[in-house]
Amino acid sequence: MIGGWVEMTPDLAAAHFGPVVSVFAALVVPIVASGRAMVVYAVRARRFGRQAREARRMADAEAATLDEGDTVLNGFVEYAPEQSHAMRVTLEQEGSESESSGSWTTSWNENGRRVITVAPFFVVHESGERVRVEPGADARLENDVVAITHRTNVKHRQRIAEIVEGDDVWVTGILRKEADAGGQGGYRGGMVWVMRPARSEPMVVSVQGPETRLNRRAVASRWLAIALALTFVVATVTQIRFYMLLAGGHTASARITSMKEISTDEGPNDCKSALVVTDTEGHTFNDEITLACTSGVAVDATFPCFAAFGAEMVVPGDGPRARVLPVIVTTIAWFVLALIGRRAGRPKRWYDGDRLNESESGRLEQA
Repeated sequence: MIGGWVEMTPDLAAAHFGPVVSVFAALVVPIVASGRAMVVYAVRARRFGRQAREARRMADAEAATLDEGDTVLNGFVEYAPEQSHAMRVTLEQEGSESESSGSWTTSWNENGRRVITVAPFFVVHESGERVRVEPGADARLENDVVAITHRTNVKHRQRIAEIVEGDDVWVTGILRKEADAGGQGGYRGGMVWVMRPARSEPMVVSVQGPETRLNRRAVASRWLAIALALTFVVATVTQIRFYMLLAGGHTASARITSMKEISTDEGPNDCKSALVVTDTEGHTFNDEITLACTSGVAVDATFPCFAAFGAEMVVPGDGPRARVLPVIVTTIAWFVLALIGRRAGRPKRWYDGDRLNESESGRLEQA
């Protein structure tokens, strides 16, 4: 009879860590992996928000006046004479289809992007001055609005983002005042403002404010901090039994008084046992514990346990033990959040945004 219980003990203990590992898994890991990271991302959110406000303030101050040299220009786009465009970027996408329960979905994944069209254009400054912008062949465009689709064949298409007349843009480059040899400034032979790319880096043309990327990183960091805080709370609540055992537990013995099979989809495989736990001074309380069913286990079998008196709870063995499953689940959650945080925290240039991957219902040839 007692031998039957001994046969079951490994199955019961397998659901818990050992006493030493439990301290690391249920105390150290949550504090280091979740608590520390939560604080780090909360601080980052505040820092990125502050940097975003400072970046906008500095850009506004720099763009308020037209000054020669390396600067930031802000204003509204006008096409140059005899031009019907300013800048266009093509994003190449490859299509694939999948079927689930009779429903078809087409996925379009980006596999490349390039600037295909660049033409001189004007930016009308808030002062009323018109600045001729000559972007150069390697200019970079930031524009989240992808408005044009061109299908090249069944499995390939192009998505095109462009700067159009009337767009409010931010441009970085070198600003100079030059003689208007072509009369583009309104009268031949006058002086006009011209912006060209710096020698060391390409021109940046963006329809987004200079603070946009920092604001996005602030929002991402804020959500990560919230997610980590929730994970920390879940990890703590699911191990409350271990914390109470650690704080006020004692070595005791437990006696099985009854057993009841629990049915699952695959059939009976677990038993819920009613226990009577007794401490060294003879005090008792009742508890329940779930274990794998094993033939030969008899009522009145006893085994060593660790119990917290006054709060009905017990774990097998001679020390407090943390449950394995909650630690595994929360550790996976922390790992996923760490990967997301690493990806979100990786610094990017404004034109190194996420790939444009889209999906829509229907077959590929019908998309």
